Amino acid sequence: MANNEANLAGFAEIWKIDNIENAVFLSINKGVGGAIIIGNQLYNGSNGRAGEFGHMTILKNGLTCSCGKKGCLEAYCSTKVLTEPNFSDTDEFFTAMKMGNQYCIEKWKIYLDYLATGINNIHTIFDSDVIIGGEIDQYLEQSSDILYQKLAALDSFNKPSRYLYFSRYGDKASAVGAALLFVNTFLSD
Repeated sequence: MANNEANLAGFAEIWKIDNIENAVFLSINKGVGGAIIIGNQLYNGSNGRAGEFGHMTILKNGLTCSCGKKGCLEAYCSTKVLTEPNFSDTDEFFTAMKMGNQYCIEKWKIYLDYLATGINNIHTIFDSDVIIGGEIDQYLEQSSDILYQKLAALDSFNKPSRYLYFSRYGDKASAVGAALLFVNTFLSD
């Protein structure tokens, strides 16, 4: 069974958090993907495409995504949304934002609105914890209070809960996940 980076990272993250057997990992980089973990096992789906959250429609007839469809989460929440066309990388974008760049501040507010919509949809569908990782997680963690407020406002069940976690392995999550798959196979035999 082949696993992509998001699946491997998600598998690593589930090992790091105690008392969680089921979770969804949302990976945000230049693309948006994810992994579904059920009973501490990766769920790949019937065609190996489970966790392709970046191609979940969040806005009918919205922006064009890299897949060619309109309104996908990736079109609103990849790191490219923040960096293009004015910045070379996310560090540059967030440095400008910290220095008071109003364009960046407004773009980040809008970004968080769309991201909260995507996270809320994932949480509503899977009724499980959501772990967010990838290139964006370090910046999101700094804005966690704002993101938690947005998620609470979207919660259909009006039950405040902290189901969102941030990556513990950062950019090493995929490598750790690949190693843990071998460990898991060894321990299962």
